[in-house]
Amino acid sequence: MDDLFAPSDVSWTPVSPKLAAVRRLNAGITAGLAGIVLLIVLGMTVGWVYGVLALLVAAAGFVWAWVLIGRNQRSWKYAEREDELLVSHGIMFRELVVVAAVGIAVSQSNDAQCGAACLPPTTTGTNP
Repeated sequence: MDDLFAPSDVSWTPVSPKLAAVRRLNAGITAGLAGIVLLIVLGMTVGWVYGVLALLVAAAGFVWAWVLIGRNQRSWKYAEREDELLVSHGIMFRELVVVAAVGIAVSQSNDAQCGAACLPPTTTGTNP
């Protein structure tokens, strides 16, 4: 079954680690805001002990998300064939997506702007 998700005629490229950094930043902001709101709301209504407990639960959720985000980022990879783009991801349940080159065109100039691997969706009919 692994051969289905790892064709041998292509070279797989992992996605940039910056993907995990952006997702972790998002998780940190979300967990931080949720923890502060819960601390204030529960602290003022029920008791400060429950507010601090909710803050600790939000922090534990962030630590758990940190680990899962890293695992998820490492599972993504892509490969380019002459006429297809292959994208594979998943840890427990692997998934392979094949996109025909007729529907995509890759602009190399956007790589420098993004700072990471990016594939802007454009059709072949609109290529410069």
